[in-house]
Amino acid sequence: MSKGSVIPKVIELEESCRLSYSISQDFFQDLLSEYALYIQSIDNSYPWERVLEIQDRQQELDNKGHLITDEEFEEYAFLFVMMAALLGEL
Repeated sequence: MSKGSVIPKVIELEESCRLSYSISQDFFQDLLSEYALYIQSIDNSYPWERVLEIQDRQQELDNKGHLITDEEFEEYAFLFVMMAALLGEL
């Protein structure tokens, strides 16, 4: 698959994963599995680029320290899961 045809689906799946993360772990796991398959099919630097973006966002949240909101904490946890999925497929 070409990067151009897969990236939109990866972005859509990541957003769906984000929305389902706190609602249904079963549905989230299904989406995450599909996300991992798409990531695996990309033969370029996209996964690494996305990992770097995630790390930047996590650093922003880290810098807030104890001022982090519940929503931001949930985002932080979600980003770890997504980064693990990305790194697991590299």
